[in-house]
Order: sequence, then structure tokens, then C-alpha cells
Amino acid sequence: YLCSEYPAISHTFIFREICSLRENGIKVVTTSVKPAQHLEAMTTEEQQEAANTLVMKRLSPFAILKAHCKILVRSPAGYLRMLAMALSFLVKGPKNPIKALGYLAEAGILIDWMKNNRVEHVHEHFANPTALVAMLACARLGVIHSVVFGGFAANELAIRIDHAQPKIIICASGAIEGKKQLAYKPLVESAIEQSSHKPANT
Repeated sequence: YLCSEYPAISHTFIFREICSLRENGIKVVTTSVKPAQHLEAMTTEEQQEAANTLVMKRLSPFAILKAHCKILVRSPAGYLRMLAMALSFLVKGPKNPIKALGYLAEAGILIDWMKNNRVEHVHEHFANPTALVAMLACARLGVIHSVVFGGFAANELAIRIDHAQPKIIICASGAIEGKKQLAYKPLVESAIEQSSHKPANT
């Protein structure tokens, strides 16, 4: 799991989701771009999770350089492809050279960490800048990556269902944002109708 900040008080559902996957025998390792805040307000289990999570921004420049050198030696062509993709952010996406270099640096850390942990699938929560880091790293390694964020249209969810081909979809019936009530279940049902893949259970 790749998050911009993990664990976080405002997103305890991610921690519960990871715990549930582990209870079902799935090995899950976690990495965060930023260190967790307000650890004193977290449970002992969440504090232990924070201690076991790789925090990219805590790594020294030497560690980042070492990770990139290892990638370059393993696959010069692959590294150049990743570099070219990062440079493309100068004309599309962030359009900021400092951010583009930052994402490249973080992608190198992520690749080295993924190699060491034999990661086969990267799941990134929320479509924020960490999605760009995941995209760069996974493009270099050729591993599967998925992105989930709050709020979706039925047709977009249908595309994700066809890509992931889940056996079960679990969702809330709805949510309240401010004074507005959002009905999630009808959106999911509509997405399943539109998708080619039909989950066994919803």
C-alpha cells in the first residue's frame, strides 16, 4: 500500500482494510511519502504500523542516490524510460521541474523497496501525487497498480471492475457530505450492469 501519509487519524479505514487483508493471509507491506502525524493520539497497533512503514521523506540523499544507482545498473533502458516519463511531467501534469524530480526520486525509492519486498501489486489510496509516483515505479517494473479515491461515476467504476475482475464488491449503501446525501449502492449496481465482468457477490 502506498499513501501520502500512513497511518493517519483521518483515514483509519485504510488501516482496518490492511488488517483485514492480512487476516485473510495476504502479505501487505506499507510505504508513506510523509511521516505519520499525531502518533500520540493513535492506538498501540497504529503506532506499531507506523514504525513498520517505510517513510520516503525520512531517507537520506545518499539512500535515495543508492536506490537510483541500483535501478540504473539493473536496467539502464528501463531507468531511461522512467526518466523520460518523469520529464514528461514538465509539459503535462504538474508542469513543475522540482515536483517532477521529486516524483522521480520517490519512484526510485519505491522501486528499490518493492524489489526488496517482492511486491507484485501496488495499491495507491486516493488520486493525489502519490499516484504519479506509483505510475513511474510500476511502469519501470511492469507490476500491476491500482488507484482508489472517493467519489466515482458508474461508467468509470465499470472500467475498474473489468480491469480488476473482482469476485466480490463491498460498498457502503451511501454517505453524507455536508448536507448532501450520496447513494453509493445504485452507482455500484449501475456499474456492474455496464461492466463485462460480473462479480459473484455484491
